[in-house]
Amino acid sequence: MSIINKVIQTRPNIAVGFFTPGAEVIARLDELVASEVIESYNLNEESADGLKKTMTFTFKDSTGLESFLNEDVSIQSREDRKAYCGLNNIILETVE
Repeated sequence: MSIINKVIQTRPNIAVGFFTPGAEVIARLDELVASEVIESYNLNEESADGLKKTMTFTFKDSTGLESFLNEDVSIQSREDRKAYCGLNNIILETVE
């Protein structure tokens, strides 16, 4: 059964840039799509008012999601995102 994981960033105004994952994370996501662990992902779903950005990941199953969340590249990216969003007053929400 597919697992959909969403990370939503809400910024205080459009002058503040959203966090974007680095090249290492994107490369790893592409590898996981190729190996069918991830069915799809979209890093740039932006709301009409420009204040929210949603990153959506559809994993084949919970094992794939858990495995990715425990990889060093994923852990580092989440730490970077948390730090960046904290410094820029961006609210983070994760929905599964």
